[in-house]
Amino acid sequence: ATALSAASYQRVLGANERINLGIIGCGSRGHGAHMKGIHKHDAAENVQFTAVCDPWKLHRERAAQSVKERYGIDARQFESYQDLLALEDVDAVMIASCDHQHCTHLEAAAKAKKDAYCEKPLAMTLEELKSACDAVKASGIIVQIGTQSRSYPGMVGVKKLYETGALGQISRVEQMR
Repeated sequence: ATALSAASYQRVLGANERINLGIIGCGSRGHGAHMKGIHKHDAAENVQFTAVCDPWKLHRERAAQSVKERYGIDARQFESYQDLLALEDVDAVMIASCDHQHCTHLEAAAKAKKDAYCEKPLAMTLEELKSACDAVKASGIIVQIGTQSRSYPGMVGVKKLYETGALGQISRVEQMR
């Protein structure tokens, strides 16, 4: 490490380095929810989007413009998720593509060794679910599937209330948001 110049030392990957994200699917969920959600925490968590992917040029360019405005960098733009996943400097991906593509994209991310957040529903068939899960297990990546609302304070509070027994025996639960 002592042989590195100051400039090259800054490019060495380490546990405390910036996390570079790619987004697959730049529509209403990808751009409108995921990118905006990450922006609330990007400085504190040292994370930034560096690549965007969407087959629709309008969505792709809108997401790239958001990256430019937020981070002052030109996001690399791709029509194909394979091209984004081939980038060695992208550490993790957020998958907000069409529902029927989630497993395909997650399996490819796992094979590319990219940690991932993937929108729900994960799968449309049991076969694709098994294939994606096997790829994730084999790769050892970290994955979260889009069930984030289950950890909201209201949900956690209701669970704690239920566990006290104060509600008696529950026979049916309905939820509306």
